[in-house]
Amino acid sequence: MIRFAQDEMKDTLKHIWSVCFKDPGHYIDYFFENRFKPEQTLVWLEDEKPAAMLSLLPCELIDQGERIEARYIYAVATLPEYRGRGISTHLLKEAQNILQREEIPISLLVPAEKGLFDFYRERGYETMGSIRSVTLTAKELKTYRQGGYQLGVLTAQELYWMRGEYLDGTAYLSWDIPALGYALGENGLTGGRAFKLELEYGEAYMVCHPFAEHVLIREIGSTAEMFGCCCDLLLSELPAEKYTFLLPSGSGLLEGIGEDKPFGMACWNNDLHKEMLQAYLGLMLN
Repeated sequence: MIRFAQDEMKDTLKHIWSVCFKDPGHYIDYFFENRFKPEQTLVWLEDEKPAAMLSLLPCELIDQGERIEARYIYAVATLPEYRGRGISTHLLKEAQNILQREEIPISLLVPAEKGLFDFYRERGYETMGSIRSVTLTAKELKTYRQGGYQLGVLTAQELYWMRGEYLDGTAYLSWDIPALGYALGENGLTGGRAFKLELEYGEAYMVCHPFAEHVLIREIGSTAEMFGCCCDLLLSELPAEKYTFLLPSGSGLLEGIGEDKPFGMACWNNDLHKEMLQAYLGLMLN
């Protein structure tokens, strides 16, 4: 039986999350305290207790001023003892039925690993969007380095407006201010850093996550003119051997280098917006 979650199911859903994703307790608690809403969570019941779950997080796709309501499918999980029965497939189908009834045309997801692209393709999803991944060594990054900036505080509200400015002209996934606040908090909770650079001729931002001798720049909003300042900040604040930038495929930054990789998938309830197959999916919870 599939239904929306209830608040009193939180502890059971936390258990499902812990078993399936192996995340630490403080990370799971952070999601359920700040992002969980029963009306955005589908559950599969066995003996009246949740055995599987799926979250439907609100978002929008924006292209040339047009805003299209969408849902991001997140934290699809089934307890091991109930796997092999097609429960996640039933949850995905029910999610699509709900979105159809609510006239929400698109659902999106990010497969956790390469092999899951085929799994979701068999269930009606198509590859959507690609990310250009560019890795530079610290030595290479130093060739771009320049100063002349001050550090500011990157708030969720500022991130919302700066994303809109830097991604204008690109089809992209937009998160609202509370969702971006959660993304910044989640990034910080797991050891990440977020930066706002203030220059005489503009502002730039970066959302980064260090991994040992490697730093992942999950998203950067910068002109080519400001990029040298971003490099200086990375080298100063997050010293590492290598730096990987995740960029929209059409980004003018580091043009001509890197590799385009499939990133997300989408399922449409109609064919009206399929021209957005190349939309940039940034700051995803994945």
